[in-house]
Amino acid sequence: SKGEASRWSAHVARLPEAPAHCLLHWSSDELEELRGSDVFTLAARWREQIRSDFDEVSVLAEGTWPWLTRETYTWAITMAWSRAITIEGRKTFVPVVDMLNHSPASHTTHGFDEARGAFVVRRAAPAAAGDELTIVYEHAPNARLLLLYGFAMPLDRAAHGGRTLHVGLGRDAPHRVEKVAILAGLGVKEEATGEKPFVISEAIPIPEKLALTLYAQRCDLDQLGRLTAYPDREPAPLRAALSDLVDACDAMLANYPSNDADDATALADDALPPRKRLALLVRVPERRALEACRREAAVRRGALETGPGAD
Repeated sequence: SKGEASRWSAHVARLPEAPAHCLLHWSSDELEELRGSDVFTLAARWREQIRSDFDEVSVLAEGTWPWLTRETYTWAITMAWSRAITIEGRKTFVPVVDMLNHSPASHTTHGFDEARGAFVVRRAAPAAAGDELTIVYEHAPNARLLLLYGFAMPLDRAAHGGRTLHVGLGRDAPHRVEKVAILAGLGVKEEATGEKPFVISEAIPIPEKLALTLYAQRCDLDQLGRLTAYPDREPAPLRAALSDLVDACDAMLANYPSNDADDATALADDALPPRKRLALLVRVPERRALEACRREAAVRRGALETGPGAD
């Protein structure tokens, strides 16, 4: 509201109108290309939340901030999501740093230096004059990159492949408090409570933390507690957990509107519309991760059914 009197006015003036492919600006047909991915649902919720929040804010700001419109409010939200850096749990604008592009192969590290009282970007390798300085926004699946930043990385960038899964213990799950405490001792607290998602990929189809959480959902307290001393898991609840995972993968895979062969053909088309390409860069690695997860779960379940201890 200070306009040019603000110390940040010159920086704000250089900010773009919005990320070119911000999901807030996708049409309904374009968003349909994301069906099957969590980002399809999250984008719809985000759009509705912004509309609702603006309606509340505009009433409070009436007559005070004449420049505040739905368009300027939406622009501010997109800037906060796509350019702010999280420092100690708070979204923070860091001028100049927010102009740096993302590269998963970046040689830099960045963060707040308490001793210097400043945000610092450090490059680990020498740079030649004219080299672009980049940072790693985050090692996250393409769905998150598209949702927050409006872009997705090529399929050959393994760091951005995969799919997130939210499979924490339900709030009404039997013995939830006790099970979460045991899982926390095994290093799985945030995922077990649903605060943090699991990430599956073709390289790691069933992360150990995911396997532990699924097992916890199916076993009793004694069986779960014994894991702190003995890593072996009881066959019956383990089989049930793996069956749950197979069924969940099947349900999620059924929601995707295409198959791998069709998507590969589409991606090879240079005339493919940019937003459809982005949607495929989300869908393809997600579906491949789910297929790998399902295969691995089925193999492990099969081994239990035919190996020692099988019913």
